[in-house]
Amino acid sequence: MTNIYLIRHAEAEGNLYRRIHGWYDSLITPRGWKQIAALSRRFKDVHIDAVYSSDLIRTQMTASAIFIPHDLPLHTMPELREVNMGEWEDRTWSEIERSMPEQLIYFNSDPEKWQIYGGEAFSHLQNRMKSAVLEIAGRHAGQSVAAASHGSAIRALIAAVQNVPSREISSIPHCDNTGVTLLHVEGEDIDVAYYGDISHLPEEVSTLKRQTWWKNGDSSDANGLLFRKAATKEDSDFYLKCRMEQWRETFPEADMPEVFLRRFEENREQTYIAFHGDRPMGIIELDAVKSRADRDRGYIEFYYVLPEYRRGGLSPQLIGQAISDFRRDKKEYVEISVPYMAKDSCGFFEHFGFRPCGMSEDGGREMIRMELDISYNWLRRHEVMYV
Repeated sequence: MTNIYLIRHAEAEGNLYRRIHGWYDSLITPRGWKQIAALSRRFKDVHIDAVYSSDLIRTQMTASAIFIPHDLPLHTMPELREVNMGEWEDRTWSEIERSMPEQLIYFNSDPEKWQIYGGEAFSHLQNRMKSAVLEIAGRHAGQSVAAASHGSAIRALIAAVQNVPSREISSIPHCDNTGVTLLHVEGEDIDVAYYGDISHLPEEVSTLKRQTWWKNGDSSDANGLLFRKAATKEDSDFYLKCRMEQWRETFPEADMPEVFLRRFEENREQTYIAFHGDRPMGIIELDAVKSRADRDRGYIEFYYVLPEYRRGGLSPQLIGQAISDFRRDKKEYVEISVPYMAKDSCGFFEHFGFRPCGMSEDGGREMIRMELDISYNWLRRHEVMYV
């Protein structure tokens, strides 16, 4: 008999920013690295003969909790990937909930009926996951293996193994990030010893404990945001309101420089209004001029969330929108400048992985420059041994 510890990857950008990442290659978040540390402690004294992961970087990063301390090479298998989300890739869940509600209900409640352009059939996902598990077991008969995969892929496998019909997929709960499922494999038989165990995970670093979408029967996301490029007079008025409010919060005695409004006209095509439901709640403005001039670096010119929407888990989604745009443009870093007089705001950005990278001046203000690495350089830095 082969023991396979099937592990959902740690919290990644899609989980945090509420974006749809199937085959889209996203990185682990700072909270995700805390989950990986907890996973590593769990497996410290567990005998493991081999480590596998899907070929996406978020599962490889997660698998490092085991293959690095156990001094083992990493086997990557595309067959362990998440479901291919087709035309939905890297769009927000809220956008899909608004534009294709019936298909979203099918995806969450009866995935055999889910059909979108480029999307992977549920039966295909189940077959490739089952084949991957049986192949791993065949290579490692009588051994113990750890394999990092993805939430929907693992859930689809469990449904196949336990003969759960597609229309009853909701009976299989969503697994938290780094949840561990133990499979006993003997020949063609797969037995589920336990599913989605998170006994290693402190509650304060759990992802699902901080979110509510998984509690809804149709997995609708009441805390998701919609993004629309600023185009209307109402958008311009909202932008001006946000600029003025931010300026007064930091420099109540000074007039706001006109240069910021001129930049808005330059950046309008890369300025997004964030909506919670039908209400605008924030702005993310990307600096088109500086970003075009720098091959590797994208710049956020303005970031603002209305006070009543802060501390509710919505704010990070604006960062996710910026990352989406900059990664499409092949950027490796995202930079934002924070007024030195509002340096307490640095803690917010540091929480999501930004680090101070220098000082500058803008509009007569002393600024703290902060950067976020959005590249895939982790693999090169860690010299992963592949098989």
